[in-house]
Amino acid sequence: MLTPDIIYPISNSRLTAFKRSPLHLIHYLTQPKDATPAMTFGSAFHAYLLEPDKFNSLYAVAPEVDRRTKDGKLEFDKFVYESDGKTVLTNSDKSKIVNMAEAVYANPIAAELMQQLVATEVYREWTSDGLKLPMRGIIDGIATDFMLDIKTCMDATPNKFQRDAWFMSYHRQAAIYLDSDHSILDFYFIAIEKDAPYGVSVHKVTNSMLDKGREIYLDQLIEYKAWADAGCPAAGYEYWHYSGTHEWELPTYLSI
Repeated sequence: MLTPDIIYPISNSRLTAFKRSPLHLIHYLTQPKDATPAMTFGSAFHAYLLEPDKFNSLYAVAPEVDRRTKDGKLEFDKFVYESDGKTVLTNSDKSKIVNMAEAVYANPIAAELMQQLVATEVYREWTSDGLKLPMRGIIDGIATDFMLDIKTCMDATPNKFQRDAWFMSYHRQAAIYLDSDHSILDFYFIAIEKDAPYGVSVHKVTNSMLDKGREIYLDQLIEYKAWADAGCPAAGYEYWHYSGTHEWELPTYLSI
Protein backbone atom coordinates (compact mmCIF):
# COMPACT_ATOMS: atom_id res chain seq x y z
CA MET A 1 0.00 0.00 0.00
CA LEU A 2 1.26 3.45 -0.91
CA THR A 3 1.46 5.84 2.02
CA PRO A 4 2.00 9.62 2.06
CA ASP A 5 5.66 9.18 3.01
CA ILE A 6 6.14 7.15 -0.20
CA ILE A 7 4.28 9.33 -2.68
CA TYR A 8 5.54 12.62 -1.24
CA PRO A 9 7.56 14.76 -1.69
CA ILE A 10 7.00 15.16 -5.43
CA SER A 11 9.99 15.42 -7.75
CA ASN A 12 10.43 16.08 -11.44
CA SER A 13 11.25 12.40 -12.05
CA ARG A 14 8.10 11.33 -10.18
CA LEU A 15 6.00 13.60 -12.36
CA THR A 16 7.63 12.07 -15.44
CA ALA A 17 6.65 8.58 -14.32
CA PHE A 18 3.16 9.70 -13.28
CA LYS A 19 2.48 11.45 -16.59
CA ARG A 20 3.16 8.16 -18.34
CA SER A 21 0.66 6.41 -16.07
CA PRO A 22 -0.02 5.89 -12.35
CA LEU A 23 1.10 2.30 -12.79
CA HIS A 24 4.50 3.49 -13.97
CA LEU A 25 4.75 5.82 -10.97
CA ILE A 26 3.93 2.99 -8.56
CA HIS A 27 6.63 0.86 -10.18
CA TYR A 28 9.07 3.76 -9.91
CA LEU A 29 8.27 4.26 -6.23
CA THR A 30 8.25 0.64 -5.08
CA GLN A 31 10.68 -1.36 -7.21
CA PRO A 32 14.47 -1.44 -6.75
CA LYS A 33 16.25 0.61 -9.38
CA ASP A 34 19.30 -1.09 -10.88
CA ALA A 35 21.62 1.43 -12.46
CA THR A 36 22.11 0.90 -16.18
CA PRO A 37 25.57 1.45 -17.69
CA ALA A 38 24.30 4.75 -19.13
CA MET A 39 23.04 5.88 -15.71
CA THR A 40 26.35 4.91 -14.06
CA PHE A 41 28.30 6.82 -16.71
CA GLY A 42 26.08 9.89 -16.37
CA SER A 43 26.42 9.90 -12.57
CA ALA A 44 30.18 9.52 -12.83
CA PHE A 45 30.44 12.43 -15.26
CA HIS A 46 28.32 14.63 -13.01
CA ALA A 47 30.53 13.78 -10.06
CA TYR A 48 33.74 14.47 -12.00
CA LEU A 49 32.46 17.80 -13.35
CA LEU A 50 30.48 19.09 -10.37
CA GLU A 51 32.10 17.43 -7.35
CA PRO A 52 35.67 16.57 -8.40
CA ASP A 53 36.85 16.37 -4.79
CA LYS A 54 34.48 13.45 -4.21
CA PHE A 55 35.10 11.60 -7.46
CA ASN A 56 37.99 9.42 -6.31
CA SER A 57 36.13 8.40 -3.16
CA LEU A 58 33.14 7.26 -5.20
CA TYR A 59 34.69 5.71 -8.32
CA ALA A 60 37.58 3.40 -9.15
CA VAL A 61 39.06 2.78 -12.59
CA ALA A 62 39.47 -0.90 -13.42
CA PRO A 63 42.75 -2.31 -14.72
CA GLU A 64 42.89 -3.28 -18.37
CA VAL A 65 42.70 -7.09 -18.17
CA ASP A 66 41.19 -9.80 -20.35
CA ARG A 67 38.26 -10.97 -18.25
CA ARG A 68 37.71 -13.88 -20.61
CA THR A 69 40.80 -15.53 -19.11
CA LYS A 70 41.05 -17.06 -15.65
CA ASP A 71 43.91 -14.79 -14.57
CA GLY A 72 42.20 -11.70 -15.96
CA LYS A 73 38.95 -12.51 -14.18
CA LEU A 74 40.77 -13.13 -10.90
CA GLU A 75 42.64 -9.84 -11.18
CA PHE A 76 39.45 -7.94 -11.96
CA ASP A 77 37.52 -9.57 -9.09
CA LYS A 78 40.40 -8.76 -6.72
CA PHE A 79 40.32 -5.14 -7.87
CA VAL A 80 36.56 -4.88 -7.32
CA TYR A 81 36.93 -6.40 -3.83
CA GLU A 82 39.69 -3.97 -2.90
CA SER A 83 37.72 -1.01 -4.27
CA ASP A 84 35.72 -1.10 -1.04
CA GLY A 85 32.29 -0.46 -2.52
CA LYS A 86 33.31 2.15 -5.07
CA THR A 87 31.59 2.13 -8.45
CA VAL A 88 33.98 0.62 -10.97
CA LEU A 89 34.58 2.40 -14.28
CA THR A 90 36.47 1.20 -17.32
CA ASN A 91 39.51 3.07 -18.56
CA SER A 92 37.54 3.97 -21.67
CA ASP A 93 34.72 5.53 -19.64
CA LYS A 94 37.15 7.47 -17.44
CA SER A 95 38.91 8.84 -20.53
CA LYS A 96 35.57 9.92 -22.01
CA ILE A 97 34.58 11.60 -18.76
CA VAL A 98 37.84 13.57 -18.64
CA ASN A 99 37.51 14.60 -22.29
CA MET A 100 33.89 15.68 -21.79
CA ALA A 101 34.76 17.81 -18.77
CA GLU A 102 37.60 19.44 -20.71
CA ALA A 103 35.19 20.15 -23.56
CA VAL A 104 32.78 21.90 -21.19
CA TYR A 105 35.53 24.20 -19.95
CA ALA A 106 36.81 24.73 -23.48
CA ASN A 107 33.45 26.29 -24.34
CA PRO A 108 33.77 29.93 -23.16
CA ILE A 109 30.09 30.36 -22.29
CA ALA A 110 29.80 27.05 -20.45
CA ALA A 111 33.09 27.73 -18.65
CA GLU A 112 31.88 31.16 -17.50
CA LEU A 113 28.66 29.66 -16.13
CA MET A 114 30.54 26.89 -14.33
CA GLN A 115 32.95 29.37 -12.75
CA GLN A 116 30.06 31.41 -11.34
CA LEU A 117 28.54 28.49 -9.43
CA VAL A 118 28.45 28.86 -5.66
CA ALA A 119 26.99 25.39 -4.97
CA THR A 120 26.64 22.10 -6.85
CA GLU A 121 24.46 19.01 -6.46
CA VAL A 122 22.15 20.91 -4.12
CA TYR A 123 19.35 18.87 -2.52
CA ARG A 124 16.30 20.98 -1.72
CA GLU A 125 12.87 20.44 -0.22
CA TRP A 126 10.16 23.08 -0.46
CA THR A 127 6.39 23.58 -0.66
CA SER A 128 4.73 24.24 -3.98
CA ASP A 129 2.80 27.40 -4.66
CA GLY A 130 -0.97 27.04 -4.77
CA LEU A 131 -1.64 23.48 -3.60
CA LYS A 132 1.16 23.63 -0.98
CA LEU A 133 2.42 20.16 -1.80
CA PRO A 134 5.84 18.94 -0.61
CA MET A 135 8.47 19.04 -3.36
CA ARG A 136 12.09 18.02 -3.68
CA GLY A 137 14.90 18.08 -6.21
CA ILE A 138 18.65 17.94 -6.72
CA ILE A 139 19.90 20.97 -8.64
CA ASP A 140 23.17 20.50 -10.53
CA GLY A 141 24.43 24.03 -10.08
CA ILE A 142 23.36 27.27 -8.40
CA ALA A 143 24.89 30.72 -8.85
CA THR A 144 23.76 34.00 -7.31
CA ASP A 145 21.37 34.73 -10.17
CA PHE A 146 20.86 31.49 -12.13
CA MET A 147 20.59 27.72 -11.91
CA LEU A 148 21.88 25.18 -14.41
CA ASP A 149 21.60 21.54 -15.30
CA ILE A 150 24.11 19.33 -17.10
CA LYS A 151 22.72 17.03 -19.80
CA THR A 152 24.82 14.33 -21.47
CA CYS A 153 23.52 13.38 -24.90
CA MET A 154 24.46 11.85 -28.24
CA ASP A 155 23.80 15.05 -30.21
CA ALA A 156 24.12 18.54 -28.71
CA THR A 157 23.30 20.31 -31.98
CA PRO A 158 21.20 23.24 -30.67
CA ASN A 159 18.04 22.56 -32.67
CA LYS A 160 18.23 18.81 -32.05
CA PHE A 161 18.84 19.21 -28.33
CA GLN A 162 15.97 21.68 -27.96
CA ARG A 163 13.56 19.37 -29.79
CA ASP A 164 14.59 16.50 -27.53
CA ALA A 165 14.38 18.78 -24.48
CA TRP A 166 10.80 19.70 -25.35
CA PHE A 167 9.67 16.08 -25.54
CA MET A 168 11.57 15.24 -22.35
CA SER A 169 9.97 18.18 -20.53
CA TYR A 170 13.19 19.92 -19.56
CA HIS A 171 11.24 23.20 -19.47
CA ARG A 172 9.08 21.67 -16.73
CA GLN A 173 12.20 20.65 -14.80
CA ALA A 174 13.61 24.18 -15.07
CA ALA A 175 10.37 25.74 -13.80
CA ILE A 176 10.15 23.30 -10.90
CA TYR A 177 13.70 24.01 -9.75
CA LEU A 178 13.37 27.79 -10.11
CA ASP A 179 10.23 27.70 -7.99
CA SER A 180 12.31 26.35 -5.12
CA ASP A 181 13.89 29.81 -4.88
CA HIS A 182 11.92 32.77 -6.21
CA SER A 183 14.95 35.06 -5.95
CA ILE A 184 16.57 33.32 -8.94
CA LEU A 185 14.98 33.85 -12.35
CA ASP A 186 17.27 32.32 -14.98
CA PHE A 187 17.97 28.70 -15.89
CA TYR A 188 20.55 27.20 -18.27
CA PHE A 189 21.17 23.76 -19.70
CA ILE A 190 24.66 22.73 -20.74
CA ALA A 191 24.49 19.86 -23.24
CA ILE A 192 27.60 17.74 -23.77
CA GLU A 193 28.01 14.92 -26.26
CA LYS A 194 29.25 11.55 -24.99
CA ASP A 195 31.41 10.82 -28.05
CA ALA A 196 34.26 12.66 -29.75
CA PRO A 197 34.58 15.46 -30.58
CA TYR A 198 32.42 16.08 -27.47
CA GLY A 199 30.38 19.00 -28.77
CA VAL A 200 28.92 21.41 -26.22
CA SER A 201 25.94 23.74 -26.53
CA VAL A 202 24.51 26.12 -23.94
CA HIS A 203 20.79 26.89 -23.70
CA LYS A 204 19.09 29.63 -21.70
CA VAL A 205 15.45 28.85 -20.99
CA THR A 206 13.31 31.79 -22.10
CA ASN A 207 10.53 33.25 -19.97
CA SER A 208 7.90 31.94 -22.37
CA MET A 209 9.34 28.43 -22.12
CA LEU A 210 9.51 28.67 -18.32
CA ASP A 211 5.89 29.85 -18.23
CA LYS A 212 4.87 26.82 -20.29
CA GLY A 213 6.88 24.48 -18.09
CA ARG A 214 5.30 26.00 -14.98
CA GLU A 215 1.82 25.68 -16.46
CA ILE A 216 2.46 22.01 -17.23
CA TYR A 217 3.82 21.06 -13.83
CA LEU A 218 1.17 22.95 -11.86
CA ASP A 219 -1.54 21.14 -13.84
CA GLN A 220 0.25 17.86 -13.19
CA LEU A 221 0.36 18.60 -9.46
CA ILE A 222 -3.43 18.94 -9.51
CA GLU A 223 -3.67 15.55 -11.26
CA TYR A 224 -1.14 14.00 -8.87
CA LYS A 225 -3.05 15.19 -5.79
CA ALA A 226 -6.37 13.97 -7.21
CA TRP A 227 -4.81 10.56 -7.85
CA ALA A 228 -3.37 10.43 -4.32
CA ASP A 229 -6.68 11.54 -2.77
CA ALA A 230 -8.46 8.79 -4.74
CA GLY A 231 -6.33 6.15 -3.05
CA CYS A 232 -3.52 5.84 -5.61
CA PRO A 233 -5.28 3.53 -8.10
CA ALA A 234 -2.87 1.34 -10.09
CA ALA A 235 -4.24 2.39 -13.46
CA GLY A 236 -2.29 2.17 -16.70
CA TYR A 237 -2.53 4.22 -19.86
CA GLU A 238 -6.32 4.14 -19.67
CA TYR A 239 -6.12 6.53 -16.71
CA TRP A 240 -5.65 9.45 -19.10
CA HIS A 241 -8.63 8.67 -21.33
CA TYR A 242 -12.22 8.42 -20.14
CA SER A 243 -13.06 5.40 -22.30
CA GLY A 244 -9.74 3.59 -22.05
CA THR A 245 -9.56 3.45 -25.84
CA HIS A 246 -7.27 5.79 -27.75
CA GLU A 247 -8.54 6.78 -31.17
CA TRP A 248 -5.82 6.56 -33.84
CA GLU A 249 -6.52 9.34 -36.30
CA LEU A 250 -4.67 10.79 -39.25
CA PRO A 251 -2.02 13.26 -38.08
CA THR A 252 -2.78 16.84 -39.05
CA TYR A 253 0.58 17.15 -40.82
CA LEU A 254 -0.19 14.43 -43.37
CA SER A 255 -0.94 15.52 -46.89
CA ILE A 256 -3.86 13.45 -48.21
